Amino acid sequence: MRRHASLRQATLLGAWSFLCVLPLLLKTGPNVVTLTYLEGAQRFYELGNPYLAPTAGRDYFFYPPFFAAIWRGFSWPGILPGILLWAFLNSFVFWWGVSCWFSVEKKQSRWAWFFLVCAAIELDISLRYQQANALLSGLILWALAEFRDRHFGRAGFLLALGTHLKVFPILIAAFLFLPFQLAFGASFVVSILVLFLVPASVVGVPEAFWLHIEQF
Repeated sequence: MRRHASLRQATLLGAWSFLCVLPLLLKTGPNVVTLTYLEGAQRFYELGNPYLAPTAGRDYFFYPPFFAAIWRGFSWPGILPGILLWAFLNSFVFWWGVSCWFSVEKKQSRWAWFFLVCAAIELDISLRYQQANALLSGLILWALAEFRDRHFGRAGFLLALGTHLKVFPILIAAFLFLPFQLAFGASFVVSILVLFLVPASVVGVPEAFWLHIEQF
């Protein structure tokens, strides 16, 4: 019942946040962030290396190979539809993570509402600039909620997924493993290895390994 209410809240808030930035996204189209994602994905599939020097109007690609591998899926329907799909995914996952901890239907402290407002502002900035921060924040909050509820397998997988999008969730995983939660640790390690196979299936295991080194 609680999960159903969280899903309803995340869907409504996610749609609201997405609709707030939709006119801007339709007007501006791809910015330097999205163009960097696209170029990284293109170079990963065509040249086997997303970390080459960027062309004009792009930035250096600093994300793990898994990120480059999956971003091709967002470019497949076209750049603009891909931007909108990316924005909605970020918005929904962010609010799902928040909804695992916060319900607008229950009485909350002023600090909780302050956090919600700050979170909404950060989400709006992330969506406007077409970044991955909202998606990553949502995954982390979701993982921490699963860990709180002692669903260690799910928590390990979600943090492994976050680590393959940006590296620093591995620090959170290390902190959670300090009480020696073996189920969590095993899930995290196995998920890291399984998700590694996504880029490895494109460029091969040795090259995927060296790409993970090169991103630093």
